[in-house]
Amino acid sequence: MSGRKYKFPNTGDYPKKHPVVLCPADRVLNLFKQETGGSAKIIAKKVKEWFEKEALHKGWAGCKFVPEVQSVHGAGAILLNPLSTTITLNQIVIQLPQHS
Repeated sequence: MSGRKYKFPNTGDYPKKHPVVLCPADRVLNLFKQETGGSAKIIAKKVKEWFEKEALHKGWAGCKFVPEVQSVHGAGAILLNPLSTTITLNQIVIQLPQHS
């Protein structure tokens, strides 16, 4: 479909030096509404399930939802860059770039 206002983050837009990318709550919710036709005011279970599935489908290594520090609502989702992330059953290892 053309005319989509919101674009799901593309892994190719973020090189290895960006091991994680934050997708803010408003963008997560707007993407959910745009792509599913559903409605949501907070990042509830149905939104999380859709976003996680979409992130994996789009090539991200995974995602983690994080709370906002001053409220009980979600701040958004951290997308894990596949170029700098190793996921095992017990841990997630993110390779951070060396600063000179």
